[in-house]
Amino acid sequence: MIRHWIRRNYALCKTHWLYLSADDHIGHPAFDEKLWREQHEEAKEKDAICLKIGDVFEAIPQSDPRHTMSNDEYLVNDYHQEALDRAEDLFEPYVNNFYMISPGNHEDSNLRHYHNDLIRDLVRRMNSKRNRVLPPIKEGDYRGFFKIKFGCASDEGAHSRVKPFLIFYDHGKGGGGEVTDGAITLQRYSTWIAADLIVTAHIHGGMIKPLPAITTVNHRDNIVNTPRMAIILSTFKKTLIMSEEIGTIDELKEIKNSDGAVSYEQQGRIRGGYKSAFEERKLRTPRYKLGGCFVRLDVNQREDIKITVEMRGEAAEHG
Repeated sequence: MIRHWIRRNYALCKTHWLYLSADDHIGHPAFDEKLWREQHEEAKEKDAICLKIGDVFEAIPQSDPRHTMSNDEYLVNDYHQEALDRAEDLFEPYVNNFYMISPGNHEDSNLRHYHNDLIRDLVRRMNSKRNRVLPPIKEGDYRGFFKIKFGCASDEGAHSRVKPFLIFYDHGKGGGGEVTDGAITLQRYSTWIAADLIVTAHIHGGMIKPLPAITTVNHRDNIVNTPRMAIILSTFKKTLIMSEEIGTIDELKEIKNSDGAVSYEQQGRIRGGYKSAFEERKLRTPRYKLGGCFVRLDVNQREDIKITVEMRGEAAEHG
């Protein structure tokens, strides 16, 4: 577990944006590139601090026992270089917005079995293209802390009246959490993690959950209640969908020809016959949310930081 931090000046701007995302699964045919680009473009327009919380890559090469022809977009011998080249092309337009990219279970498995650190290589490539005025993109750990220190710059240039905002992140583990949607996991984190925002991923769920405030004594010896929020991030991997959304063969061919993401069930309808799909074998249920999560932080000197979380058609406020 490691920690990183950056500094932002709230004297110049009271509203700051975070863009949190995970489980891109770049390299899988069901990767929704169109939605990925749309949301990252929005993050760039908002000048958001972008944090990537694992599973950037599908990272299942042909030598992997989990590999099937239907979950491999590349089908080349230099799989890892192809994956990195694709990710580099996607990330480059937004390189100045990213501040941390961390691994998930797919990158961790790839590192253990094939000795390729895809996240480290991607971060190095991105830092070579990043504006030198900005701090370098951090290579995160599987779990850790990321702190934003909001300061109000004085006339001498020094930051005073610092208001910290602490994020705990963990890519996550375990099954799909179909019954609880991961609520038990968030409750477990809330009992031992003291952070303003707790973020996890992995189960492709998509959940926003206000947590009980922490009562403590601040640096001025005042008793304060610190609000907290928890998020389970969704995915850009368009896998199982509701049957009525599968569409006709002609409609699906048109989607595929226009570079749209096509799910397992849709691919099966186009090609005909059974397709080996992990989600079907493991009885994984459909997911109804795709994409990342925008977090708006309203910062001023006299009040707690107000947190507003927006996730594809769902929003929650706290603080």
